[in-house]
Amino acid sequence: MKVVDIQNINTIDLHLTGIVAMRQRWKNHGKYSYLDTIRPNHGLTLLLCEKAVYRIPDSEDIIAFRGDIIYLPKASRYEVEFYTNENKNDSLANMLINFMPYDKDGEEISFSNTISKIVTGASQYYYDMFSDTVNIFENYAKNTLKIKSNLYDILSSICTMYRNTDINSAEFKIISKGIQYLEDHFSSNKSVRELARMCCVSETCFRKLFKKYSGVSPVEYKNRIKISKAKQLLSNSELTIDEIVDFLGFYDKAYFCKMFKEKTGVTPKEYRKKSIHAKLS
Repeated sequence: MKVVDIQNINTIDLHLTGIVAMRQRWKNHGKYSYLDTIRPNHGLTLLLCEKAVYRIPDSEDIIAFRGDIIYLPKASRYEVEFYTNENKNDSLANMLINFMPYDKDGEEISFSNTISKIVTGASQYYYDMFSDTVNIFENYAKNTLKIKSNLYDILSSICTMYRNTDINSAEFKIISKGIQYLEDHFSSNKSVRELARMCCVSETCFRKLFKKYSGVSPVEYKNRIKISKAKQLLSNSELTIDEIVDFLGFYDKAYFCKMFKEKTGVTPKEYRKKSIHAKLS
């Protein structure tokens, strides 16, 4: 099995198959073991409980906390213990996506030979992407294209994050005002040229540094923020879809609904319905 460092996966023709996504519930101190057998596939797990301890034979324990993303390579042997809410018989402990990665020649690849914590304190983006992938798998299992698209996006974002650890701090400072503006004023329709002017650089320079920082264009970055905010409002507010469209700064409801479905695999109405159902279940 060929090992490709996760920060380099954007440079290869990656093929993903056998994707299975799920939420897992565990009692406090609940354990799961791959000590007597080996893991049959690769996995990414986003921790939702307080803590989990991965005990690996002949190696140091890996301690993960809420918001951490763990990579579980195929054939790894380990036992994991989950620390959840002691007042409940079982609690939502993690979201797990299992998969098989191959290169363009059909050779199986791995991102590491050992279990590793690849993200510490994941952003809302990862929570949303994991949740969407699980929801689509549970309710729209035949929509393999969208499930694959989500996993590609997750892996690409992790790859970009690793590459960004090397970004020159001076370069980041140049565009930081523009980034902060997009995050604080996501409903604004300020152009990329205006954002560049705000940072005292050319539009070309701003776009280049922004792509280096985020892995996407300024427009795509803003759209991701808007969709993330839309999901929060659909789940946690009584605003109508029309009111959400206005709040987020979309001029056209049809365009918003089209973009929302492209990003999540469901319409805003379907997303709200499933969010309500999830809260009641």
